Amino acid sequence: MVQLPDLPTEILDNILSNLGPFDNGELKETKDVIDHFDEYRASLKSVAGLCRTCKALQRVARPILYRFPLAYDVGAISLTRTLATREDLKARVQGLVIKLAPSGEEKQELVISPDDQDLFNNLMAKYPTRANGELINIPSTWATADENSKEFTGHPKRIMTALILTQIPNAERISIDMSSGADLPFCQPGSLPRLVELDARYCGKSCFDMMRLDGVLKAAPALKTLNTVNIFMVEESEGVSHDNITALDLTDSALEVGSFKKIMEGFPKLERLFLRPSKAVVVSTSKALSAYQILRTLPIRADTLRHIHLFIRPMEWEGGLYEALIPSLKGMTSLETLYIDYANMYTDETITSLVGFLPPSIRSYEQDYTIPTMVSAMLNLAESAPEKFPNLKKVSFGKFYDDDDDSTPAVEKAFQERGIECVLEPDTDSEDEDDGDDS
Repeated sequence: MVQLPDLPTEILDNILSNLGPFDNGELKETKDVIDHFDEYRASLKSVAGLCRTCKALQRVARPILYRFPLAYDVGAISLTRTLATREDLKARVQGLVIKLAPSGEEKQELVISPDDQDLFNNLMAKYPTRANGELINIPSTWATADENSKEFTGHPKRIMTALILTQIPNAERISIDMSSGADLPFCQPGSLPRLVELDARYCGKSCFDMMRLDGVLKAAPALKTLNTVNIFMVEESEGVSHDNITALDLTDSALEVGSFKKIMEGFPKLERLFLRPSKAVVVSTSKALSAYQILRTLPIRADTLRHIHLFIRPMEWEGGLYEALIPSLKGMTSLETLYIDYANMYTDETITSLVGFLPPSIRSYEQDYTIPTMVSAMLNLAESAPEKFPNLKKVSFGKFYDDDDDSTPAVEKAFQERGIECVLEPDTDSEDEDDGDDS
C-alpha cells in the first residue's frame, strides 16, 4: 500500500489543496468556511498531526495549510507565535478565520509562557499608536490579566487576535469573532493592502462597537465587502468610512438615525446593502432607526446603491413607531433590486401606490407583506411597467393575506402578460415572524 508521504509531490499537493477550506487550490467562500468551521479545522488538524511525524510531508503541507489558517480560541496564541517567527509562512496567508469558544463551553486554560510574552511585547512595541494616531496603552500585566474582563487590555485572547492582523500582509479574506470589549488597535494605514473581504461578528446577546473596525478599514484600501453581525454605533461617534467598499451587510445592527446617516455618507461607492436591525439591542429609544428614517436616508447613496435588502421587523408590531408617510425612492436612479416588508410603511389611501414609490431603474421588487387592499396598487404597477419601469423583470409578493374575493390570478396574469415574472406566496400558519429562524 502506498503511504501518503510516498506519493509524488504534485499528487500530494493536489490532495492537500482539496482538504479543509480549499477547492482545487482556491480558497472557499468565507461564509462556507464559517458554516463548516469545525469540519475544516478537523481536516487541517489531522494533516498537521501527520506533519509532526513526517518531515517530507511537512515541507509540502505547511505552506498550503497556512494559506487559510483557522484559529479557535486559545489556538490564536500558537498562530500568533508562528506568524511572528516564520516570515515564509506569514507571507503565505491569504485567508483567516478566528473563532472564540461560546460562553457556555468549557474553555481550555490560557497560558502564555515568558518567552511568548517577550515575543508579543516586542510585536506590540512596533505599534505604539492606532491608525488615527491615538496612543495605545497596554499594561505590562496583560498576559496574566483576568480573562473574564470586559476590557480589551484585560483579555489576552483579544490581544492575540489584534496582533495576528499585523502578521498577515497578504490576506485577502478575514473573519473574526468579536466581543463587546473587542478592539483591533494595532492595524496601520495600508498594512492589509490585499484585503477585499472582512467579516466581523459577535455571537453573544450584545453588540460590539463598529468604531472598533476603523483601524482595519484604514489598513485595507482595497476592501470591497464588509459583513457585520451584532454591531452598534451611536450618532455621537466619528463614524466609519471607506472609499472603495461596495457591499455592506449590517445583520442584527443597533443603530441610531444619526449613525446610519454617517454610514451612508462614509461609503461613497456602496452598491449593495443588507440591513436587519437588532431585535434584542436598542441603543436609544428616542433615536430609534425606523423604516421611515431608513428610507429617508438611503437617497444619500442614490448615485451608487443598486441592491437593497431591508429585513426590518414591522413597526406596527412594536406599538406603532410610524413617523410620517413613507418617502418615495424615485430618486434612487441606480437601484435595481429591492426587498422590503411593506408592513413597515405607513400609508394612506392615496399613497399605497407602488408606482409612486419605486424608481424607474428597478429590475426586481420583492415585498414580504401583502394585503388584499393592495391589489389595485399591484395591478397599477403591472399596467405602468412597460412605460414607467422598462427594466422590471420580476416581482414577488410574499405572505399574501387572501380575502374571500381572491384576486391573485388577476395579479399574476397582469404581470405575466407584460413579460414580468410574478411570484405570489400565500400566508400559512407556519409562517410566524417571531418563531422563525432569521438567519
